[in-house]
Amino acid sequence: MKKYLNYLLITFLMVSLVGCANKTNSAESKVNNSASEKTEEKAEEKTEEKAEEKTEEKAEEKTEEKTEVNDNDSISEEIKITVAYANEEQLKKYNNANIFIIDEDGPALLILPKEKITDFKLSHVEHADANPSDEGELLYSTEELTPDKPLIFNFYMPDMPSIRASYKTESGIEQSCAIGESQMDGSIFLIDMGKETNK
Repeated sequence: MKKYLNYLLITFLMVSLVGCANKTNSAESKVNNSASEKTEEKAEEKTEEKAEEKTEEKAEEKTEEKTEVNDNDSISEEIKITVAYANEEQLKKYNNANIFIIDEDGPALLILPKEKITDFKLSHVEHADANPSDEGELLYSTEELTPDKPLIFNFYMPDMPSIRASYKTESGIEQSCAIGESQMDGSIFLIDMGKETNK
């Protein structure tokens, strides 16, 4: 009888120990699972934060690139006028052109804008490297020139460029260029004297 009772007691103790061990393992498993979930959540949060940072950086880079492109467009905008000696056909075609005479017997030069330009001025400058902000001696001015109504002026071109044309384009850019004559073939050329965005 005692042996039987001892056997039951030992069996009960073993079952109890096994149950405690299972509970401990279960608790440890829950703790480990919880820690693993938290680690995964933190990793996901960091990944999302990095993705957001990269997106913001790319957006900033694109904004900077657009700004640079816009600035470069303002600087590199082509000169909006052409200047050449006018022939008989052009004199007839542009019979409603603005007329300005510096030298009465001088050849006729045609200043033909590629688009409507405003605040047009012809000035005398000492040399082509003069600062665009220097006004120089004003020779002629008009509120606007258009491709249909250009400017024809009579003038003997000097050996060195000394006439400057300045104006505003349709996009609000101020342009300034010196007008010169080639000593090689007598053709007219323009020297860019600078551009700046109209403020």
